Amino acid sequence: MTFAGVVGALEVALDQSVRRASGGLRQACSRESTESKPYGIAATCLRQLEAVVEALANSNGDDVVARDRAAAEVSAWALVSELFAEDKLGASRGTAAEVHRRRAGVSAWLREQVARAAPCEEELFGRRAALTHVAGGRTVSAARAAAAHGDPRLATCLAQIGAGKNVAFYAKQQLTRWRAGSVGKYIDEFSEQAFKLLAGEVERDDDGMGWYQNLGLHMWLAAGPTSPLRDVVKNYLDAVAQQRAANPLPPVATYEALDANQATHLRDVAFNILALAASTEDEGGSPSTAEVRVAFHPLTYSDDVLNASLAWHLFGVLNAIGVLEGEGMDALADEITVAFATQLLGMPERGRCEWAVFVSQHLRDDTRRTKMTGHILRERFEEWKCDDGKIAFIKDVCAVPQESLDDAHALWDVYSTPRP
Repeated sequence: MTFAGVVGALEVALDQSVRRASGGLRQACSRESTESKPYGIAATCLRQLEAVVEALANSNGDDVVARDRAAAEVSAWALVSELFAEDKLGASRGTAAEVHRRRAGVSAWLREQVARAAPCEEELFGRRAALTHVAGGRTVSAARAAAAHGDPRLATCLAQIGAGKNVAFYAKQQLTRWRAGSVGKYIDEFSEQAFKLLAGEVERDDDGMGWYQNLGLHMWLAAGPTSPLRDVVKNYLDAVAQQRAANPLPPVATYEALDANQATHLRDVAFNILALAASTEDEGGSPSTAEVRVAFHPLTYSDDVLNASLAWHLFGVLNAIGVLEGEGMDALADEITVAFATQLLGMPERGRCEWAVFVSQHLRDDTRRTKMTGHILRERFEEWKCDDGKIAFIKDVCAVPQESLDDAHALWDVYSTPRP
């Protein structure tokens, strides 16, 4: 990854970073956005989405990996906004209304992900059209297609998806009648498949259905309309374990890369975010550091095990709003911060040391922060020593004390002064 691919996200983080009382910086973010709290998570996610799109627009259009990585980041930020932004109707955190709103938001997000892969013309022809639309969560289109092709009973059932459990009951009755009698062999294949979905018989598709669509079917048809996300995710993971549902594999990393890094257990970062949110839906607690470390592993969104960019930004935002907190989280935050600062220092475009300083200033451990910032200043002294803009950024924006710059300058003088 190049610096151009991360600078947009860094600029978003820059705008919402504030000074810590004990020194250094921290990310300021809240669930709501008011005049007193301008760092609302919905606005932050939107700006991060814009940064991803801009970076992709300025990159090589033929870079398939870059497009896949950008798609993974867009998916993750859109989901964070749906899960953790304030309820626009004012529902309090943890109430039934707020739980229902989050489920509806995730449902809409899943439809957007499924819609990225447009169905081919063959899938929208004849009776197959109704099945295609219901599998994509497009209830109105599914009902319209069934009615247009002479299947009013199926159209009536499709129109009631999400309205209650009656649809599943009637669909099961219909399937039982077909299976019990000889009439079943005359039933159209696609009509039968549609009724099976309506009855909650959601299985993994033979043609390689992705996890977005498969999870959507579990949410829309296999789970009850009021089932909380906790139950939906748990039941889906049970189905994955039984090989009856698509495993939410990382979207970019190949199996060879995962295997080489002993990371074949990893899943898509978007699914991890959903699972973390679902696991704390009732108690309002925080997941363990081990769960978060796995959830934000670089290979969950990238093909580069050293790419800590998205992990740093996601962790910072979710930690700021209280989703990721508790014992060990400060240490994990510092672990991710060191990884990202090191990544920035190792990029092929030199002359950007001030951004590595900016990231290192977010370290929570005071001693570690002072040491790492001092190390960067000494190692990249030639980059900033005569650049007034970089010096001002390091001092005024990154909150680095003058004495740290003086120490780096003094050490440089010691080693650069000719000895007799």
